[in-house]
Amino acid sequence: MKKLLAIIKETFYISGRGLVISPFFPEDKFSFQTKEEVLIETPEGKQVYCQAHFQIPMIIPKPKKYEYHCMLLDIEKVDVPIGSKLWLIYNGPI
Repeated sequence: MKKLLAIIKETFYISGRGLVISPFFPEDKFSFQTKEEVLIETPEGKQVYCQAHFQIPMIIPKPKKYEYHCMLLDIEKVDVPIGSKLWLIYNGPI
């Protein structure tokens, strides 16, 4: 099963970490395991499965709302054009 998480608005690559996508995900509305399987569906219809690392960064000053940041692992920026859909792949209820 899959659930649409977001339409990707921006991406940037951090060497040694992965491809970070925007938008971020408010902690009060989302809950993730650290690593999740996701599906990227490009505006042209191409589908790519990959691993995503979700984390809430600890920053100073403390934000008013915490948000999960999503880093896509083992995928290149060129493979995730703006407007792509990010789907969470899961088994069972969510």
